[in-house]
Amino acid sequence: MLNQHYTTVAGRRNCRIAMGAYSNPMCFVHDNFRCIVVVDFCQIPRLDPPFLNRFEKQVLTYESILTKLQKKAVKTLESWVEKMACLSPIDDVEPGQSTTTPFRKCDLFAGYHDDTLPSLVLHHMSTQEVESSASSVPMWLLDRYLL
Repeated sequence: MLNQHYTTVAGRRNCRIAMGAYSNPMCFVHDNFRCIVVVDFCQIPRLDPPFLNRFEKQVLTYESILTKLQKKAVKTLESWVEKMACLSPIDDVEPGQSTTTPFRKCDLFAGYHDDTLPSLVLHHMSTQEVESSASSVPMWLLDRYLL
């Protein structure tokens, strides 16, 4: 089916589909048939290149489906997270050593990744009636989820 090798019988397209020990030598394929394969981004390196080459590839992230208001809310939250995860000074420093320690966003929030804030905003906006500005949405999210 994926290699689009069809046998036409009585004007209908058919293909052979095999799954393990079972096979169906004459499976009807509708003329408008489309196959969509959803793969987690981290699984892509493990897939065979011939399999990947059969499809048009699209990357779907939470960020790509946000509205302008939601993107503005994400930017406000990102700014807040950056401020929270900034480098903190060390009191006891020997000459020539750095006066700051590295502090990452994932140290601040367990499981933090690029889609954390967009997914939080998307979840909030889908469950709440939002009639407020983008500046008040992040504050509500901070109060409810992060503080």
